[in-house]
Amino acid sequence: MNSHSLHALLLLSFLLLRSITLTAQTTLEGKVLDAQAGETVIGAQIRLSGQVGGTITDFDGKFSLQVEGEPPYVLQVSSAGFEPVEFWVNEWPQPPLEIVLTPVMDLLNEVVISASRIEENLLFSTSGVDKINLLEWETLPSADVFAGLALAKGVQLNAGSFAFPSLNTRGFADAQNWRFLHFIDGMELTSPGLGYSLGNNSGPGELDIRYVEITPGPGSALYGPNAFNGILAMQSKSPFDYPGLSAVLKAGMTQQGEATLQPYTDVGIRFAKVLNEQWAYKIMAGYQAFTDWTVEDDSYHLTPTKIPFADQLLGLPAGWPTFDAVSRFGDEVQVPVLAAPDSVIMVSRTGIREQDILDYKSGAIKLGGVVVFRPQEGLEASYDVRYFQGDAILRHTTVYPLRNIAHLMQKIELKGSDYTIRVYHSQEDANDSYVLLGTGAFIQEGMKPSVLWSQDYGLALRGEIPGIAAGDHRASRLFADRDLADPGSETFRALRDATLSNPNLLTGGSKFIEKSGFVHVDAVYDFTGKVTLFDLQEGISYRRYFLNSEGNLFNDGPLGFQGSIPVTEYGAFAQASKTWFDDRLTARISLRFDKNQNFEGRLSPRAAMVFTPDAARQHVVRASAQTGFRSPSPQESYIALDIRDAIILGGTQDNIDHYQYSLSDGSLLNGRDIHQRLVTVPSVQAFLAGGGTNPGLLQPLRLDFLRQEQITTFEVGYRGVFFKSLFVDLSAYANEYTDFVTRTLGYSLEAGRVFAVYTNVETPIQSYGTELLVEVHLRHGLRVKANYAYTQFDADEALAANPGFLPGFNTPPHRASLWVADEDAVEGFGYSAALRWSDGYLWQSPFGQGNIESYFVVDAYVSYRMPEVKSVLKVGANNLLNQRYRTMYGGPEIGAQYYFSLTFDELFR
Repeated sequence: MNSHSLHALLLLSFLLLRSITLTAQTTLEGKVLDAQAGETVIGAQIRLSGQVGGTITDFDGKFSLQVEGEPPYVLQVSSAGFEPVEFWVNEWPQPPLEIVLTPVMDLLNEVVISASRIEENLLFSTSGVDKINLLEWETLPSADVFAGLALAKGVQLNAGSFAFPSLNTRGFADAQNWRFLHFIDGMELTSPGLGYSLGNNSGPGELDIRYVEITPGPGSALYGPNAFNGILAMQSKSPFDYPGLSAVLKAGMTQQGEATLQPYTDVGIRFAKVLNEQWAYKIMAGYQAFTDWTVEDDSYHLTPTKIPFADQLLGLPAGWPTFDAVSRFGDEVQVPVLAAPDSVIMVSRTGIREQDILDYKSGAIKLGGVVVFRPQEGLEASYDVRYFQGDAILRHTTVYPLRNIAHLMQKIELKGSDYTIRVYHSQEDANDSYVLLGTGAFIQEGMKPSVLWSQDYGLALRGEIPGIAAGDHRASRLFADRDLADPGSETFRALRDATLSNPNLLTGGSKFIEKSGFVHVDAVYDFTGKVTLFDLQEGISYRRYFLNSEGNLFNDGPLGFQGSIPVTEYGAFAQASKTWFDDRLTARISLRFDKNQNFEGRLSPRAAMVFTPDAARQHVVRASAQTGFRSPSPQESYIALDIRDAIILGGTQDNIDHYQYSLSDGSLLNGRDIHQRLVTVPSVQAFLAGGGTNPGLLQPLRLDFLRQEQITTFEVGYRGVFFKSLFVDLSAYANEYTDFVTRTLGYSLEAGRVFAVYTNVETPIQSYGTELLVEVHLRHGLRVKANYAYTQFDADEALAANPGFLPGFNTPPHRASLWVADEDAVEGFGYSAALRWSDGYLWQSPFGQGNIESYFVVDAYVSYRMPEVKSVLKVGANNLLNQRYRTMYGGPEIGAQYYFSLTFDELFR
């Protein structure tokens, strides 16, 4: 080998060795400290700048991170409750690193997105948005953390069943909420056919929640239709940021008053893995088993048509011949009884208790998975699939036991540094769900026809049965019921199963069919930095519904649309922001246009301003004015349901024009003729009372086709931080509603039937209120949070102009909560406790009207952190004192839930 070859070999060897050195991995080790307390910080995230993945500190606050190449290295270090830092490592080797984090009030650095669809500091947000971050989410004192959102500012929680809590803000609430939107990772969790969210049933499990944002008031200027009362936006954990295994096991008991304890189980698991710098995925699964809250309300059922006679009916004794109890079904059926040779009276059948029809044993499963691809920095593509199947109970027009109802959602999303494009599909199937509207009547008719029951009742009432005195209604009822099957018998179960499997209400069926879906596309582009005069965002959206009930609920049967009903809507928005005076004054204007095929196009403007008067930027005032609207729900638009006493008919022109009613002779009445020729029910009653000879007594109803609800809101607010630990958020608002959607009764002379048609109340309705949040951080981990809300409305003019109108405000004038939490109070022990109080109020809904009494509830748990096994053990209770309370008329009295939970997380904090 000559000298030149030797030199070349030596040079090549040196370069190869140098290359290996540059790409070899180096391990950085150290610990993270709390600058204020001097203690180590558990669960702090450490990653190399510009790279995904990373590591977290262990229970001693120590970390070990492998890096490649030569220094300098830039470490990004963050932890909830601390100011994030960048730590430079300039030389190697290094002794163990010490990284110090400065505690800071979370809200000074808290970022929100949903309120304006752009990242902004919560303190300077133009709306009254409230955020529950990861630390707060994990310390909510509730076994069902979704229900724990009742502790957020301005939030009202209504529970029609154990698994179906409905959230609302600022009034006009119901068991279901058509006016409040619920999102998870940009997907709207609205049930396609029912038109509302089923609580968090279709949402993520508690292990996968990163944060929750709640924005009260309308948001139509950015989100379009149905962002009317407020928005709940939930963000899940990215598999890149939160890799590893986590699992939770909850078990315990529920109890209503003095009733027997019932078991409760809730299991969840989440696994996320970073495959490389480009690919990551996560999978989630959950299972629940529980016994739902029972209803035992034997008071008189004050349905909307009976409200004018409320004082008289509520004074009736329980044994009255025509008594109709709230939680009995079938006693609404009245039959003629011969009380004397020349006297016929009406008597209600006895009915069947709700708890004898329903099987309160319930369960649910959740499955989900996400794959994320990051081909380059600032670009991310993902596929998201979620599936839910379970049980819940809806209490609205009547009681709807939703059994094995399934909801499938799939999403494809592309996200860049300044744009987001997503396409998702939502599909539901009611499966074994049914409606209790006529179930009790069908079962008791099968056990004993009303003709025979009436005869027996009459025999006893007239004194023709030995041992029963004439006129004794109680004894007569017992005699007529003597041969009815026991609820636990095979005969009863066979009759029950027969009606629950039959989808035809007119032939004794109760089965509820709902298989609707929708496809949604939206895109948002942020022009910030590309436009010099102001910041600008623009977005578009498109949605296509496919309503499908096989003629069971909607007007999609053979006399209607003869198949799935398509509905299309689309919209676009633009939002401009401008700052002055060193970013101390910000003005923001938003404008959105939306078009639904059933309604005229609508513009929704919003103008807002925030101002920081102090140089330290810790006090902010805000003001806004905006409009919003709500498109009537699928049911309000396209229902065509014959409930015997009336036909419920959706009020859109499209639905009316496609509706036909079959007369006894086989001829058909078209919907337009029925809709335009309806007369008022009181005038028909007067006409019949006069012998049916004076048609001048009949008064036309004169209905317009259904329109969209509208709202105009004016709001002012203040946010401020005092002493770096006290946060105050105060809002005051005034709303005006027009074209409120309601249901009106009319009589068709041609059909000889009553129609309950959805229409609008033109007279404006006003509401107003204030919301106050006070939060104190006494030290890291210890926080106190208090909420108060005052809400009121004025519908006097609307009530005077529209007799029979039920506003359905369904919101207490006063409610308050106090929440104290410390995740590490002493030697690993922590606690969280909340007091919730609600004033009494009047509940009105299609189901009925009644008073909801004030209530006071205590929720609490004690926890023990076990860093060595990366787990937290909790023992707690919802409604610790077992004070039974109701949140809606016809709903259950909610009892106590006692539980323990064990949560394991590889990213133990």
